[in-house]
Amino acid sequence: MVPGLLASEVAAALRECTVSGFETETAPFSGAFRRLVEGQQEGEAFLKGPTM
Repeated sequence: MVPGLLASEVAAALRECTVSGFETETAPFSGAFRRLVEGQQEGEAFLKGPTM
């Protein structure tokens, strides 16, 4: 399998797993995880994390 294609599939699965596993309907936090992983630049900051 092409590494770039595999990486994009893994990233999409990680986004969906995070949203479906941790999303809540509590008023102040409703949609927070979806906004986190789909926000700025397709959630790249979420996937890459902090660097040292």
